[in-house]
Amino acid sequence: MNVLDDPDLHRRAASAAYLRGNAYSDWILSEIPSDKDYWFVTLTMKQSIERDDGTWEPLTREAADQNVGFFEKEVNRKVFGHAYKKHQKRLVVIDAAEGGLGASQRAHRHMLIEKPERYTDAEWTFLIEKAWSLSRWAYLKTQIERANSRDAVVKYITKTGGDSICLQNTSL
Repeated sequence: MNVLDDPDLHRRAASAAYLRGNAYSDWILSEIPSDKDYWFVTLTMKQSIERDDGTWEPLTREAADQNVGFFEKEVNRKVFGHAYKKHQKRLVVIDAAEGGLGASQRAHRHMLIEKPERYTDAEWTFLIEKAWSLSRWAYLKTQIERANSRDAVVKYITKTGGDSICLQNTSL
């Protein structure tokens, strides 16, 4: 379930977002199942895109959040079909923003994403790459790999605390 769709889960997530270090990652780990096949995905974004009139539109945090939301909808639609909308079926996803917006590195997202059992590793990688390539701000540099340790990935993507987590794109 998307964190923003459940008032109680959203309240707990917003409260936990102010925690630092292990407390925040421990909270996330307590909310997601441990028996799933998770993948660690890094998606990099363009810093600006050219508009139809020839001017350049710089990437903002809001545009980045919307772009990742589009990517997640594409993945969930492909995985769940009509059940995505009709029954609000979603994969477990933790979305953390890093870099960009004046930083010395490109804006990118670190994500922990549940991989359904019916997909082979190659099919899953292709699905992620295809969905990302359809997004407006996609810079085609991605890193997609099985998360050997769910706990280690969550600790890594929450290293700066809860302020990097995008709740609108997080589904637990």
